Amino acid sequence: MITELSCIGKPTERPDAFDKVEGRTRYVGDLYLPGMLHGASLRSKHSHARIVKLDTSVALALPGVKAVLTAADVPRRRLGERLKDQPLLAEGIVRFAGERLAVVAAEDEATARRAIELIQVEYEQMPAILEIEGALRLGASQVHKDMDEYLKTGDHIGGNVYAYERITRGNLEDGWAKSDHIFEDTFTTQSVHQGYLENHAALAAVEPDGRATIWSSNKAPFVLREQLAAYIGIPEECLRIVAPSIGGEFGGKGAVMDEPLCYYLSLTTGRPVRMVMQRSEELAASNPRHPSVISIKSGMKNNGELIARQVSVRFDSGAYGGAKPNLLLQGFNKTAGPYRIPNLLIEGYSIYTNNDPCGQCRAPGHPQAVFAVESHMDMLAKRLDMDPLAFRLLNVLNEGEEAPTGEKWHHLRAREVLETAAQQGGWYDFRQEGTGLGLALGYRNTGGGQSGAVVTISADGQIEVLTGITDPGTGAWTILSQIAAEELGVSPLAVRIVPGDTSIAPSDRGSSASRVTHVAGWAVKNASVEAASILKKAASQILGCASSEVEMRAGRFWSTSPGRGNITYAEVASVACAQGPIICPGFYDGQSKDTVAFAAHLAKVRIDRETGGIIVERLVAVHDIGRVINPPAAEGQVEGSVMQGIGFALWEDLAKQEGKLFSTALADYHQPTSLDLPDVEVVFLEGACGPAPFEGKGIGEVSIIPVAAAIANALEDAAGIRLVELPLTPEKVWLALQKNGG
Repeated sequence: MITELSCIGKPTERPDAFDKVEGRTRYVGDLYLPGMLHGASLRSKHSHARIVKLDTSVALALPGVKAVLTAADVPRRRLGERLKDQPLLAEGIVRFAGERLAVVAAEDEATARRAIELIQVEYEQMPAILEIEGALRLGASQVHKDMDEYLKTGDHIGGNVYAYERITRGNLEDGWAKSDHIFEDTFTTQSVHQGYLENHAALAAVEPDGRATIWSSNKAPFVLREQLAAYIGIPEECLRIVAPSIGGEFGGKGAVMDEPLCYYLSLTTGRPVRMVMQRSEELAASNPRHPSVISIKSGMKNNGELIARQVSVRFDSGAYGGAKPNLLLQGFNKTAGPYRIPNLLIEGYSIYTNNDPCGQCRAPGHPQAVFAVESHMDMLAKRLDMDPLAFRLLNVLNEGEEAPTGEKWHHLRAREVLETAAQQGGWYDFRQEGTGLGLALGYRNTGGGQSGAVVTISADGQIEVLTGITDPGTGAWTILSQIAAEELGVSPLAVRIVPGDTSIAPSDRGSSASRVTHVAGWAVKNASVEAASILKKAASQILGCASSEVEMRAGRFWSTSPGRGNITYAEVASVACAQGPIICPGFYDGQSKDTVAFAAHLAKVRIDRETGGIIVERLVAVHDIGRVINPPAAEGQVEGSVMQGIGFALWEDLAKQEGKLFSTALADYHQPTSLDLPDVEVVFLEGACGPAPFEGKGIGEVSIIPVAAAIANALEDAAGIRLVELPLTPEKVWLALQKNGG
């Protein structure tokens, strides 16, 4: 049973809401320093080519141009988080259309862009590998011939495969022998941009001694500082990273982008330099979601019991693989699903191609994997003439059972979210002609790691929380204010969150992996508990009672002893802060691998047979959330995820011809808008303990995972056609309908 608390579980106003709505919030692109120059990058027009000639003399002579840099002017080191494989500027060879060749700093942006056009480049085009299967073909040319020089961690099997992992359980051959039916399906997903509105931006001001302050739209300032210092070759303390407000990111703003270029342009010119990527650059070279090809082979008994599964997960990483913390996206290990499978082999591959480098995108690898798994589950059920819900319930894990990939999860609610989604969505109700229902089940861990916070209380009772966590629009600072307020007995509006830069804030790995409420929340909670203890001690002296008899609520201190009364926060703070402000640091370092959040989505779709269009009319999203910290914020996460999931399922595609993008602006890219959002019914199942403070679980990423699969399954239910390649465009649907008799 969920105990009611004062601040947790209550709608809470976002402290940054009015500034954003009224246009007062300042992003990196709004910043200006005296003497600031503007930077721009020259990018390759070819997917794979040798640079024969690169002449910058005409550009450098243009009035207003202050510097032009090429690979010869920056360190010959490689960038990346775990895998360092990407040069800052192309060194002799370009490996994707959009790779930087040179960078310019000028008095204004127009001059910088004009100078870029004046740089003369002569190429010798080389064969480009643009598809996963082509990269794996025997005898295929290597995107990186020098891969062994920098790939010193992880398993790789040569060629264009730079990372390989496998998971095994039981005896696969024995599983095939015991199976009455064996079916195999292959699924394909596309490259998708994260869709944030603020383009990547950076501003650097380098001092004469090499120290620098860098303002960046990066969501992980401490990780950025670490990578920049390693690349530049200076101690981390010589770099100060400031992350002002971030205009959305959805996983896409965790990698190094133009920050080192700004640094070297500023170092060269002696003036601050700002760079803001254009939207065409964003779409061509900003680390989108990985395309994938996923093959699943499953063996079953006549009654539908799963016996064996073999999976091959191939991710197209593009030309470089360093824009993510893992060599292989961890979504690959979700292809067994939360199902009971005694015999298993999963193989995951990260593959180099001459496409733009891919990176993190909301729940990296999971939407691709679950589209494949949950589509395959429906297909298996239909082949056995079983109800897809009944088939899932027969095979889904129960509390106490070990996952096929070896995890031992607690508070396992996969069955409950499935049953609730079916009930809320009318699974057994009559379907009108042309409409269909589709179910999909997904899950994800809540991220862990380290974080710190400092709670400061001044003599007048003002409360501040210093944190290194960025808020890229998720409402993270609101959640942290609620946690502090709950422990300190005040309204969240009485808590001021102070986002610190890397010179003053406690270290943190950034806003990613559904980790913020968990790790930053515990850091704030621990600091707040310590501060509350100091305040209670001071209050007990004033009230004439023991500290254990002091309660903090509604901004006052109350004694549980009869007749002692209550006193204000300011009164207590003036006593507690007699020797100076209360300063309480809080730290946390923890993981949550034994607890996952489950989500079941049920989609209702209608098919326009004349155009092939899929209209998503309703989506029921049931989430095992542990405890809701802020209801509107949690609902907003789910609704936003559903919108992004619909885009992934139906329209969005960074499609290319010979490696070059069709879309150069969001107007051509077809992201869903509010007009495309269906009736979304969000259902939160509370009660199962989560790892975050007050037993919460992550919601920011798991909420996108089942969307595409639910829509694909609903399409088959409505029209009797099965598509295994995303996006499910009207053209594909119409052609499938014609092939199926209209």
